[in-house]
Amino acid sequence: MQANSGVSVKPGDVLDGRYTLRNCIAQGGMGRVYLAEQPALERIVAVKLLQPELAPRPEYARCIRDEAIAASRVRDPRCVKVLDCGALPDGTPYLVMEHIPGRSLRDLAAEGPLPVARAIGLVEQVLGALRATHDAGIIHADVKSDNFLVESVGGTDRVTMIDFGLARLAGSPFCLDDEHGEPMVLGTPEYMAPEVVRGKPPMPASDLYGAGVVLYELLTGTVPFSGTTAGQIMLQHIQGFVMAPSRRRPDRDIPAVLDRIVLRALAKQPEARFPDAAAFARELRSALRRARSSSIRPLRAEGSSPAIAPLDDTGAPLALGRIAHGSDCGGRSPRPDAELPPEPRILLGAPAASLHERGSSSLKIVKKATMSEMSWSDKPR
Repeated sequence: MQANSGVSVKPGDVLDGRYTLRNCIAQGGMGRVYLAEQPALERIVAVKLLQPELAPRPEYARCIRDEAIAASRVRDPRCVKVLDCGALPDGTPYLVMEHIPGRSLRDLAAEGPLPVARAIGLVEQVLGALRATHDAGIIHADVKSDNFLVESVGGTDRVTMIDFGLARLAGSPFCLDDEHGEPMVLGTPEYMAPEVVRGKPPMPASDLYGAGVVLYELLTGTVPFSGTTAGQIMLQHIQGFVMAPSRRRPDRDIPAVLDRIVLRALAKQPEARFPDAAAFARELRSALRRARSSSIRPLRAEGSSPAIAPLDDTGAPLALGRIAHGSDCGGRSPRPDAELPPEPRILLGAPAASLHERGSSSLKIVKKATMSEMSWSDKPR
């Protein structure tokens, strides 16, 4: 192993004389995860190391240590266990976690929409992990389908949250600065809450927004917002219309009550979302009971108009009307048929963000900037 601009490791290397690396099983914006053997205990583990180009920067090394501390504070069977941590000869930290076999929720969603009951059951477990995380005073800050693995145990799904890479103590400042000493916003554009896009620190409500995106993804097979650049996706979280799951997939029997839950979870304003993960989970359980009764009908029956209007951030039906591009949406959603202009202009009271991608992962490291800098001159990478 070498330690010039960052340590370089490869399968077969032995860390601290204890962990023999096998193959790389995951790669993100900040780190790589290797399957490894621990011969002394005859077990397979997962070892996370910083990307070599980031290893020389102490603030990124601090994030690995913060991840270890955060994960160790959360004691819940739905959260991955941290087994050990250490440093390579050049000081680069590494993290050893239990290895969880299984597939990510993203992999499941990529195969198409899940049955309502299974989607609810999976997200209930996601919310259970988030409840334990928040109860420990930790904000996850990167809730997405990639960060949850599901394995079959006795014929039932068991979900485990496997990554705390952006986790921080509630109320703590941003953990990373750029080369100019400016704070950076971290997250994955498809799952970032509007307040995080605006440059505010993540909060428990931001995690619940991410869980809402995961629920939407499992129900429809796609995330609410997409685009050719991360900037386009991020802007839609601020001003975009969230199409109800049953309208996105009218071929699926998604009940109206579940539409309302999803739209509440994806409210633009944090205070309009569920007060906590437990309340979100209770509503899902209630929706499942109601969906199994004959009194619940899909929001959109075949060939009919929607039974309910989209909801605004207070949970009230939203009267749809065309909203001029270039105006402040005030937290409301524009018409579903309104396309974003090539260079959208909206008035914001807080900084937004521009994109700096690292690696091929969906994790994006985002530098705070003004909205004018975010006006989509960035090209797909």
